[in-house]
Amino acid sequence: MARNPFNSESLATITHAFAKRQTGIVSSTTVMGGGVLFEGEPLTEDAGEFLIKCLKADVKFMESALRFQREEGPRTFGKRLWEELQVLKNGSSLQSDDVVLADTPIARFAGRFPVHPDTRIILNSPRDGHSPLAWMFDTEKIDVGVVRDELSILATLGFFEVKKLADVVGDDTGPRANEHVAEHKQLMREVLQELNELRAGGVTRNVSIEQLQREWALVRQADEWVAVGIRPDAPPDVAEAACATIEARYRKLQYDNSLSSEAREIVRKIHMKNMGSVNLVRRAQKNRGFFMRAKEAYDEGMRNIQVGAWSAAVRSLNMARKANPMNPLILCNLGWALYHDDTKPPAERKEAARQLLNDAEAISDNQAEPSLMIARIDRAEGHTKQAEERLMNVLRRDRANEEARQLLHEIRTG
Repeated sequence: MARNPFNSESLATITHAFAKRQTGIVSSTTVMGGGVLFEGEPLTEDAGEFLIKCLKADVKFMESALRFQREEGPRTFGKRLWEELQVLKNGSSLQSDDVVLADTPIARFAGRFPVHPDTRIILNSPRDGHSPLAWMFDTEKIDVGVVRDELSILATLGFFEVKKLADVVGDDTGPRANEHVAEHKQLMREVLQELNELRAGGVTRNVSIEQLQREWALVRQADEWVAVGIRPDAPPDVAEAACATIEARYRKLQYDNSLSSEAREIVRKIHMKNMGSVNLVRRAQKNRGFFMRAKEAYDEGMRNIQVGAWSAAVRSLNMARKANPMNPLILCNLGWALYHDDTKPPAERKEAARQLLNDAEAISDNQAEPSLMIARIDRAEGHTKQAEERLMNVLRRDRANEEARQLLHEIRTG
């Protein structure tokens, strides 16, 4: 265990102020002098030396909103401070395969220290607080010893918390949410609410330019369901009634010459967008039965995969594929089921399965499932180098993919 020669409170105060780029006045009752920090840097070289001495003594830090003038020259305090902190390194504390590195509220400031480039790679990698640190080391060409030492220093300073895997099992908050999807859904909720409020007054010839412009601004953002004013799972009769209402909203008013030309132009644009949305909703309603049956077949196939009923899974997923032949999830799960279906000749089914999985990978965009399945098959068949390369490609696209990290670690340590 590394010895800590510093005053713990002073160590935290000074290092956190530096990393968070705080401004304020530092004083001590046991060290002669004083010092000013401006945006995390001492104003003078003497102030920097004072702060280094204060690491082992008592210290007080009073934040300030004042602006100060620094001496000209390079900012060297970070390097000087980091050299002093090397005594805290204790890489052996992070050596176990069950060590988890969890962020604290100030973890985002850790990169302000002049750490080794290999450590910076790990600092810039996402951490979920539940996956072993060793998984992260598997994905990069780094000096693991140096990185462990520097991460141990940052953990001692309070930028990270070191946990054991057994202590965080069950803490998972669920799958990572796609923030862009969440933002879009929230936007659509807000647009729908505003549109409903605006449309509640009906259509009259007295409509103002301002009201039309507001409606056009909302309609142009809306997807087809929001533009029509219904949920995607609305019953057919409700959907058709809403379509008819929106279809008729500006159908006549766009030709009303009592309106100004500017008003008629905005009305025409709103009506065109409304008609496009109505047509999309009606088409979705018409095809709903077909696609609902395909979804049921896909769900049934996935249930069969979970219990190892491979032949039944192949039949169900083939039905789903007929409805949506370009869906990578359908293709890859069909390939996975086919690969394991031992009612068919091994060479034939394995070749067909790989072709399905390769097709799924080619059209999967950023979905990792096809690549993970191929990597598992490669590993099972002894092609570990191919599996490693494929998993590295997954992690280059999605550094936070926990399943890929785990599988890569298993291959490299197995």
